[in-house]
Amino acid sequence: MSKSILQYLFMAAIFVLAFNGCETQDNLVDSVRLPGTEVVVRDGRQNLYPSWHPQEEAIVYISADANSKPVQGFVQGTAIRQTNLTSDSVQTLWSGSEMLTFCDVHPEGNLITLCRHNGSDRDVVIFNPEKITWQTISRLDGDELFPQWSPDGNALAFLHDKKISIYHTQSLNTETIDLSVSAHSFCWHPNGDGWLLFGYDGTEMRLYRYRWSHNELIALSNQGLNGSWPAATQPPQFAESVLGPHMIYSSGKSLRLYDLDAAQAAVVVPQGTFPAWSWQGDRIAYSFDGQIRIEAMWVKME
Repeated sequence: MSKSILQYLFMAAIFVLAFNGCETQDNLVDSVRLPGTEVVVRDGRQNLYPSWHPQEEAIVYISADANSKPVQGFVQGTAIRQTNLTSDSVQTLWSGSEMLTFCDVHPEGNLITLCRHNGSDRDVVIFNPEKITWQTISRLDGDELFPQWSPDGNALAFLHDKKISIYHTQSLNTETIDLSVSAHSFCWHPNGDGWLLFGYDGTEMRLYRYRWSHNELIALSNQGLNGSWPAATQPPQFAESVLGPHMIYSSGKSLRLYDLDAAQAAVVVPQGTFPAWSWQGDRIAYSFDGQIRIEAMWVKME
């Protein structure tokens, strides 16, 4: 047996064994036990929409008052904060009157994309924490939601009117992809070629992959699969020989880990929202009860 197999993952072993021994209606394993939970933000406020800094030494997130209520479906905050995972220090990158939702850090770590409420709906904006500047990239009618940088940082995709729009950072042009299903939430595929999305086909919600290079929409779930806030990643480098790409998503109050190759899911966090993968693909950050927490998904066995 090769060294890479001997250095397989504790979590992956449980995950695979559970799948091999379980057949359910939607290929869902009831639960998988994780190695441990780390609470990195707990200050009595609502801390939401975490995003990893590319070097993984910090988490960026939106901070809202403890009593803030959802507006058009989402809690809005007035501060952008960053917690250093090494020193536990907290830095306020912005605090003002802007009502903000969602948060995604650029792959180079120098920009943050968010949604800013303009009084009637939400616009996608880019915030530069060093220069303290804002850029509104589009002012389409209706809400613009879930802005996310492409893995190479050259494009910014967001949801508008159940379609996915793309802002190209070099040409500064925005184009809209009119899918054959109504997109409800999405994330970039780890290889950068299009997206994974939960879409409604007129009958039921399913998981799809849209391949940008082929202008092709593929149903990944053979039957209905309802979820939100997906986030996808390649496996960590030490597990590439035994794992393929995975997606985590919200389903009710829980977070489920979905094997894109096997089309199977397992509950890995009983209660949590807004999951985000670390850049190494071995940990997730998420929000629970106003806290920001980190879970190790894959653990290398020496």
